Amino acid sequence: MFGNVFIITLPIFIIILIGFFAVRLSVFPQDGARALGIFVVNFGIPAILFKALSERSFQDLSHPDFLMVYAVGALVPFFAVFVLARFIKRNALSRSSMMAMGSCFPNTLMIGYPVLMQLFGSAALIPLTLALLVENFLLLPLTIALAESGIREKSSVFESVRKMLFQVLSNPFILAIALGTLFSLLEISLPQSITKVIDMFAVTVGAVALFAIGAVLAGIKIRGFLSDISIIVAAKLMLHPLCVFTLLLLFPEMEPMLLASVMILSSLPMLSIYGVIGQKYGEAELCSAAILPATIVSFISINLVLFYLGQSGNISL
Repeated sequence: MFGNVFIITLPIFIIILIGFFAVRLSVFPQDGARALGIFVVNFGIPAILFKALSERSFQDLSHPDFLMVYAVGALVPFFAVFVLARFIKRNALSRSSMMAMGSCFPNTLMIGYPVLMQLFGSAALIPLTLALLVENFLLLPLTIALAESGIREKSSVFESVRKMLFQVLSNPFILAIALGTLFSLLEISLPQSITKVIDMFAVTVGAVALFAIGAVLAGIKIRGFLSDISIIVAAKLMLHPLCVFTLLLLFPEMEPMLLASVMILSSLPMLSIYGVIGQKYGEAELCSAAILPATIVSFISINLVLFYLGQSGNISL
């Protein structure tokens, strides 16, 4: 059984390693990782999401059980780490917010996408879309609101909220989801030429995303912050999956694909731009340093979750 699991995960981590050593051996420029990330985040995956949603019924997105498990399963580690960092370790509000974000915000697009696509094909875009809605309309605004309150005066709270809403609503994923849903409701069919363009994106985006992760990891240096990094990684790869697993006991009728997807997403390391977000609040070093060990340890967490799902019959390996 574990051999079948590795068939799914090994190619993913091999591509990450190729990206890592390509930068370390100076075969690929470190600065190129950002360009690849922009391609994946702003063009590749939004195009695929748009096509997938435009070809499906709006009812396909009606899964309140998935939304509930995904949201609550993330909020529990978020607030647990925030309370620990802020009130026990006495960290600054901005650092506490960034630590909380790292504990529950998975790398849905760059790692979750290739894993779920291997298992479920284009159907995986439904749980990915639902996850992105929770992340962009709940987790990201919550993180930014807490972090902003630590660096801004009360008089600028309204301005912070306005900027936050603008960032969320102008997010390429949200725009793709909105347009795809609109096309579905109006039953508008895409021209064949556009469909072929998006299919070409789909062929390349998974490998490009994973290569970009490896390239980013090559530039990360772990120094200091050992205590805070340990908390973030333990919460993300242990507490987060445990919370989701516990909540799933309350929804025994959830579709197997959705159940498997929410468990797999909870076992992923934090998003690749975690360090970029942390930079705005003076926590770039901490956030960036946490990504490397989390990505390495996630090889274990992802494989364990896949093994459990295979044993329980929720996925075919």
